[in-house]
Amino acid sequence: MKERRLFLDFLRVVAIILVIYNHTGSDGYMYFVGIPDTLARFPVMAAGSVCRIAVPLFFMASGATLLQKEEPLRVLYRRRVLRFVLVLVLFSLISYIWECRSTGGFSVTVFLRELLLYMHVHTYWFLYQYLAYLICLPFLRHMAGGMTNRQFQYLALVMLGAKLLELVPLYVFRFPESYSPSFALFSIETAVFYPLMGYYLGTRLPDAAFTSKKAGIAALFFAGAVCVMVFTQNFYANRFDGWNVVSGEAYLSTLVFIPACALFYQARLLFLHHSPGRGLTRALLLFSECSFGVYLLHHIWMDLSAPVHAFLQAHCGVYPGTLLWVCFLLPAGTAVTWVLKKLPLLRKLL
Repeated sequence: MKERRLFLDFLRVVAIILVIYNHTGSDGYMYFVGIPDTLARFPVMAAGSVCRIAVPLFFMASGATLLQKEEPLRVLYRRRVLRFVLVLVLFSLISYIWECRSTGGFSVTVFLRELLLYMHVHTYWFLYQYLAYLICLPFLRHMAGGMTNRQFQYLALVMLGAKLLELVPLYVFRFPESYSPSFALFSIETAVFYPLMGYYLGTRLPDAAFTSKKAGIAALFFAGAVCVMVFTQNFYANRFDGWNVVSGEAYLSTLVFIPACALFYQARLLFLHHSPGRGLTRALLLFSECSFGVYLLHHIWMDLSAPVHAFLQAHCGVYPGTLLWVCFLLPAGTAVTWVLKKLPLLRKLL
């Protein structure tokens, strides 16, 4: 227990809550689209921007854990790659069968086509990206181990410059387009940049590098980046495409790597100086260890618990009721995942 880095478990729990919130649509994540043009729109937009750090946090936590390991290719493929392939196939099949209840009969051809080409469940793009990341682990491990601290810092600065450059056409030329797509510094940023940053902040840096003063600066960067994203989104929507579900999130994740890295830093500092009690630690580990299962099946739990959602909205309002629904889905999904993990077939997959 002492060797386990609880701050990573904490970040995984935060991330899965944000993932669920991100999939609440017009009643939650995109609720700001339907709000009149008042100040009330901004906090909901800010919540939508913050929730986009979920996937970066998962990849950063993985980078902090996996990039420091050394393992032969056969172990990597047997223990990690094969497991994810099985997860992808099995849970895509479960989701396809669930959908067939209302769309018609089961078709092996349709299932395989969607599995290979389209992704049957749109939220499973993460699995495809993570699978690519696992296959590239030997290269990323070599890269992470060979980089100096200065090079990690340079990587972060390059990312900042690339992301700020996306805002130049909008503000300078009043043209809502980014720079040339051929100038793609981080075309695979999710599976490369975030694991490297997680390794740097979670493993490479010593405990002495984490101070309250720097955490305060990180908090300012967190808030500043969210404000820039919200202001830019508001500017873009009001000036160009209006408020709709297609363009309503165009700039909400532009600088999302800043709050992701800031929260990662603050979480490590928090758990360096504060040790949760035994009960809180056990609860944290339970939610963390079940977070993958919650992610895999949360779209089904959302369908099944639609009456709960409707009840909460009727008594608390649309947006507050959706927030309470998210709070309900986490423990409910965790309880089901805990039971599923007891089954021999699913124990190692979940």
